Amino acid sequence: MKYYLNIFIFLLLFPFIFVACLKRTNFKKEFSDLDMYSKKLTNYELELKTDEQLLDNIKTMTLDKLSLKNAIGIALKNNIFLQASFEDLGVAKSDLEYAGLYDSNPHVGAIVRFPNKKHAKTVFELEGEIPISSYWQIPFKRKIFKDELIIITWGITSLILDITRDVKKTYAKCFFESEIIGVYEKIIQVLLELIKRTKIRKNYGLETNKSIYLIKEQYVRFLEEKNKKINNLNNFVLNLKKLLGINLAYNKITFETNLKYISCLNFDKDLLMHFMQAYNPDIYLANQMISKYQNILKLEQSKFIKEFNLGFSYKREADGLREFGPLLSMDIPFFDTNNAEINKVKFLIQKLRKSYLDQKEEIKQNLLISFNNFIYFSNLKDTYLKHLIPLKNKIKKFTLKYFEKMQLTRIEDLQAQLNLYLTEIEYLDTCKEKFMFLADIERNAGKNLCI
Repeated sequence: MKYYLNIFIFLLLFPFIFVACLKRTNFKKEFSDLDMYSKKLTNYELELKTDEQLLDNIKTMTLDKLSLKNAIGIALKNNIFLQASFEDLGVAKSDLEYAGLYDSNPHVGAIVRFPNKKHAKTVFELEGEIPISSYWQIPFKRKIFKDELIIITWGITSLILDITRDVKKTYAKCFFESEIIGVYEKIIQVLLELIKRTKIRKNYGLETNKSIYLIKEQYVRFLEEKNKKINNLNNFVLNLKKLLGINLAYNKITFETNLKYISCLNFDKDLLMHFMQAYNPDIYLANQMISKYQNILKLEQSKFIKEFNLGFSYKREADGLREFGPLLSMDIPFFDTNNAEINKVKFLIQKLRKSYLDQKEEIKQNLLISFNNFIYFSNLKDTYLKHLIPLKNKIKKFTLKYFEKMQLTRIEDLQAQLNLYLTEIEYLDTCKEKFMFLADIERNAGKNLCI
């Protein structure tokens, strides 16, 4: 009897010993896999940093010159929200390692009855039981938490692509806003010269005050528009620095990459569809959710008998007689067979399958819309380069030529310059829109194509 008692005590204590021997959870392998995905999709590496390192970068890290590639690389190593998301890998890994141990601890109960007579003996009762039903559910729980770890990994991969796209778009806003500000400065100088020339012509009776007022109104409007662009640029720079996780108080940044010349026409719709199917993590993420709930269904089906306990009972009577034997308790699935939960999960699986199809079509739709807009603005950019800007330049040269021959006025020459600069602003806006849609194409395709 003593032998059997020792076996039962060992079985009761084994889960505690097992948990005590578990080493501290780490997610080096999972982070390594994530880094591999990042290199494959964006060509950039990841780096896991401590909160002290992030705080130090926020306080001290500054940049005088910044290329687009460097911006993306810094963001993927330094973005605070992304760094915080890496810890979700540790949470999911911990859940996987401890799956099945929660709510499954052995139960031990003891009763001691003290004697109330001088020569009587103490009565002692001991019962212990192990929730066997929890242990046969362990394989299903582990599959669920394994799916959850994969879901977290794909979710962070999706976030990496989001941050990459956001850096590209914010960098583009900064670059083109600064370019447009430079053109506005030229426009303001032209308007100042126009005001001066119009006043001279007024003195000779060739213009009226109305003409001066109209040009001054233009001057004020363009001056305010320039100030608005400067304010926008300052805010865009702040947004970019926030994405990069660097010192927000440091203002001076020079944008080195000339986005006007970035183009990527080495793809068509079929190739983009292939990239989307092969690389977009959102598709894998939605599919993995279905796998998770399929395992949840198996877990719920295993709960046909919700509670099944196996243990022992030991009793020592007052006369010294000892009794020892097995203990068995279980729910009888007479009324509750867990059918409601099973049906609920089945409906959720059907919903996820339909949602998966909808999400896949939505990603495809966004990709095609971005592609169509990219092609449109590419063609529009070519129209500006091949036709509109050259024509404005010809008009400017023509007016300058005949101004020098004194057949056209200086005002007509300045107006031609003004029209050319306004066309250049339209061209820069077109370049910006083209680049924005290129960033959207790369995000929906799930892979860097040009940058």
